[in-house]
Amino acid sequence: MMHTLWLRAETKLNERRTPLIPAHARILVKNGYRVCVEASRDRIFSNSAYRKQGCILVEKGSWRFASRDTLILGLKELPEASFPLRHRHFYFAHAYERQTGSVDLLERFKSGGGFLYDLEQIKDPSGAQLVTGGAGYLAGLCAATACLDIWKQRQCERTGAYRVPLQFASCAELVAYARSLVTAHVPIPRILVIGHRGKSGTGVAHLLDEVGLGFDRSPKITNDYIQRRALLHQYDIIFNCIKLSKDTPVFLSKDMINADTRIGLIGDVSCEPTHPGNPIPIYSAPTNFAQPVFQTPEGIDVMAIDNITAMLPVECSQILSEQIFPYLCYFLLAQGVHEASPFVRVVDSFNLACRESLGRGSYDVSAGFADRPARAAKLPTRHASASFG
Repeated sequence: MMHTLWLRAETKLNERRTPLIPAHARILVKNGYRVCVEASRDRIFSNSAYRKQGCILVEKGSWRFASRDTLILGLKELPEASFPLRHRHFYFAHAYERQTGSVDLLERFKSGGGFLYDLEQIKDPSGAQLVTGGAGYLAGLCAATACLDIWKQRQCERTGAYRVPLQFASCAELVAYARSLVTAHVPIPRILVIGHRGKSGTGVAHLLDEVGLGFDRSPKITNDYIQRRALLHQYDIIFNCIKLSKDTPVFLSKDMINADTRIGLIGDVSCEPTHPGNPIPIYSAPTNFAQPVFQTPEGIDVMAIDNITAMLPVECSQILSEQIFPYLCYFLLAQGVHEASPFVRVVDSFNLACRESLGRGSYDVSAGFADRPARAAKLPTRHASASFG
C-alpha cells in the first residue's frame, strides 16, 4: 500500500515557513510515497514548485478529510476548533508541559484516536532537542532586529501601533536593515542578554555586534542565585534567550516593577507565556506580526512573536526541513519499530502528558489504522503507538 504524507497549509499570521521543502518532498515521491500538499499563497515555496516534484496539490484545510492512516505534517499550531483529531500529526504543538490550551488539545487527540508527535519532543537520550524549531540562531537575529526597530519607534514620535518587518530575502538583507536602525538620532540603550550561550542568545549577540551596539551578558539566574535578577532593573532592553527548566525562577513579575525599574523593552525570544513556569509573567500570550508588542500598565513593551523566524522564511525553512527530514524518513521506514530512536521518548512523553493532564493512561493509537503491519501489533504500546506503516 502506498503511504501518504500530507503537508498542511499554515494558518498563523505571516507564517511563510514550511517543515518540508520541495527538494525533500521529491525524495519521498521518488521512493514511492504519496505526498499531498495543501495549496497556500503564504508558503515561501510556490505551489508549482511542489507540483513539479510530483506532489499532489489539494485544497487548504482538507487534511481533516484525509484517510485516517495519512500522516499530517505541519509547523505551527492547528486552527482553533473542537472536533476530535483522528490522524497522526507532526508539528510544534508545545502541549506536553501543561501550557495553556494543552489539555483541550490532548483531549481532542484522545477522543479522536489520533496521536501528536510534538516536534520539540524529538530529543536525544540526554534531553537535548534534535529539532530546534527552525534555527534558534536565526530567531536571535530576527528578534534582535525587531526589538531595535521597536526601540527606535519608541524613542521617536510615532502615530499608531508598532510595526516590524514581515520578511527579508536573506540574512544579509536583515543585518543591513538592522544597521540602518542605529542612528545618531536614537539614544543608545543599555542592553542585557540572558542566556547568551544558547543558540538564540548567540544570534542576538551576533546581531548586536554587527550593528555596533554593546551589551552585557547575564550570569545564569537560578533558584540558587535568585539575587541576580535584581540586575535586570538597570537595563533599557532585555533579551530573554534561556531554555526553560525546573530550576528557572521568575525573572520579572508585576510586583517587582517599581519606580527604579529602567526596563523599557523586553525581547522574549524564548517566548513561553502560556507555560506555567513562564519566568516573565507580566504578559500571558504571544504577540504577533500585526501587534508585535504587548505593553504593561507600567509602560514596559514586550516583544514575544513566537514565529519570529518567519522574517527569514527561506533560510529557516531549509534548516527546518534538513532537521526534520531524517526523522520523518526514519518514521516512515520504521513501521512501528522504534527501539533506540527518539520516537520512543516522544510516545512516552505524549502518554505521560495525557496521564498528568487528563488522568488517563497510555493507549495504542495504531489500533484501527488500515496499513498497520502485523508485527507492530505485537510490540509494547509505546512502540506500536508510533506506527505509520
